[in-house]
Amino acid sequence: MGRYLSDTKKYPIESALKLLEGLHEKWVYLLKNLSDSELEKEFLHPENREKIALKTNIGIYAWHCEHHLAHIKNAKISQ
Repeated sequence: MGRYLSDTKKYPIESALKLLEGLHEKWVYLLKNLSDSELEKEFLHPENREKIALKTNIGIYAWHCEHHLAHIKNAKISQ
């Protein structure tokens, strides 16, 4: 296996979860306060170099997060 940073084995997971919780709280606030015209804005996606609307990308990202969460839940059940 690869090398790990020093915080991966001994640092309390609760601190990392607090950071993630704060970040998600800020994203939710930001996204809920975007106007319809802001959600329609497009950008060039860095991977496929295609234009994509912000609202579409938000939906893709939400699905992606749920997908990863399902993997974590399944892994915990298998233990």
